[in-house]
Amino acid sequence: MSRKDLSIGISEFTIKRDLADKALTTMSCGVEGIRGAKVVEGALVGYVKGPCLLCLYHYIITMGRAFTLSLHERGRIKALSTAGNTVKQIVDVSSGRLSKFNDLEKREILRTASYSTTSINEIRRTCGIDASESTVQRMLNKSSNIVRSRMKKYPELTQAHKNGRLCFA
Repeated sequence: MSRKDLSIGISEFTIKRDLADKALTTMSCGVEGIRGAKVVEGALVGYVKGPCLLCLYHYIITMGRAFTLSLHERGRIKALSTAGNTVKQIVDVSSGRLSKFNDLEKREILRTASYSTTSINEIRRTCGIDASESTVQRMLNKSSNIVRSRMKKYPELTQAHKNGRLCFA
């Protein structure tokens, strides 16, 4: 749909007349949320109040490509709107699983891991984190400030080496 066909402002909308009837009948809030609707040059023009704007916007954006909002989704939108949430807060839905760590735990892990030779399991134990070893490793790998690598193995010092070091000091 081109910009000529639809212009949505903060509270004003314009829809082509052939889509207007369908939009009004499928929106959950119906005509009650629309104020001063009238036909101007073959298009329905009016003012939208509250969650009606979000329903109308969703309907027009997905028209012809997807299904309309279910009754449950419409009710959720109305409830969030009456609770005082903004349209942006209602629309923004996270895509994916929530993080296992909150910001405080992430900072604690990074603080413990920086400038130390402790293993991942020791970091988990000291921070008291209930997450798998690979989850902590993945979080450390994402951090650009910490580079962890396997330490080289060297033979232990013999008693002769220890005595030589003591004499040198």
